[in-house]
Amino acid sequence: MQKVNIFGRIPGILIEEKIVRFMANKENVLVVEGVVKENLPNTQFLVEIDFKGEKHEITGYLSGKMRMNYIRILEGDKVRLEMTPYDPKRGRIIYRIS
Repeated sequence: MQKVNIFGRIPGILIEEKIVRFMANKENVLVVEGVVKENLPNTQFLVEIDFKGEKHEITGYLSGKMRMNYIRILEGDKVRLEMTPYDPKRGRIIYRIS
């Protein structure tokens, strides 16, 4: 059986004629905690984080599990975000602390 990647540049392998795609590498994810300052449209939030002694405001959006379980986020809530090195002004809200 010939191994062929039909997705082009997306990494994947052919196993018993089934394509298995790899998830994104989570080693490059930065997890930070911040406080929600403002609610924005489309379940986005303005979150203030304290990173290395400096305050930054980034746009956070809800993760899929939080949407599925109807987790509500209000102003003043402390949240945990995942940020990638590709876009430092955007992050995914993965957990509501309070």
